Parts: sequence; structure tokens; C-alpha cells
Amino acid sequence: MERNRLSKKERHELILSEVRRSASIRISRLAMRLGVAGETIRRDLIELGDAGLLNRTYGGATISLVTSEPVIAERSQAVAELVRHPGWSARYDNSRSRGPVSR
Repeated sequence: MERNRLSKKERHELILSEVRRSASIRISRLAMRLGVAGETIRRDLIELGDAGLLNRTYGGATISLVTSEPVIAERSQAVAELVRHPGWSARYDNSRSRGPVSR
């Protein structure tokens, strides 16, 4: 019985889902899980890495910090909401917290 082949788009979605869930992935594990050759996964990781969606590592990939941080639009919206509240101020630092900024 032949397994249904996943499209490249489906593979990319599964790879990104896995790396977001576990923060890092191994080529060998993904190849076994998706039923494809390791070289197929390597090519997928190159494409996803070039797109800035993950960071390639030797034998795998890790989550891209750029994609895991709030986007500028989210930060701008948070600042706009703070401006509407008297006595609140906005402060940015290099942390990854998405909670209330300051009061």
C-alpha cells in the first residue's frame, strides 16, 4: 500500500509546526515522520531558512527569533492602546515578554 505523498506546501507547514512546538528539529526525525528522504527535508529547510522562517543548523533547524517575536504592528497597537490610558507609559527593552508594559 502506497502512502499519500505530501505536497511541498504541506511539508513546509508540518516542518514549521514542529519547529514552533519543540523549538528545534532534526532532519532524520522529520524524514522518518514525513516518509521522505533526508535530502528532501534538507532542501525544505534551505527554502524555509532563506525565507527567514527558521534557522538552519547542522543536521536540523531551530525556531527563528524573528518569527517568534511580536511583529512591529502588534507593538505599535500596544503603544496606541497605552496612549489612551492616562498615567500609563510605554517602555521597550530586549525581553520577549508580551505582557503589560508599565504603569
